[in-house]
Amino acid sequence: MSTNWVKVQLSREQALSGIETTIHTACGAIFVAAGGPRGAALFADASVARESGRALYFSPVMASMCGAVIAGYNPVATSPPKLNDVVVLFSSGDVSSLLET
Repeated sequence: MSTNWVKVQLSREQALSGIETTIHTACGAIFVAAGGPRGAALFADASVARESGRALYFSPVMASMCGAVIAGYNPVATSPPKLNDVVVLFSSGDVSSLLET
């Protein structure tokens, strides 16, 4: 099980081509099949402008569950994102305790 937050930085081209949706859908299916485990969450940067692409943030539980899905997108360990900098794509409950304020 991963003990780190993981970030996947998608390029503008990747974001526009639907890879974000592909990752979201695949990880969502894994999340649901696992019963929405506590601490599992997926976030995206809150920026509407996608000139520089889009960042996806995986909580340690979610990173562990989706490791095979995101392996081909250069996942990197990162710090938890700040609450005001991301939007929740899905989670197992209140996310405020998972994120930096």
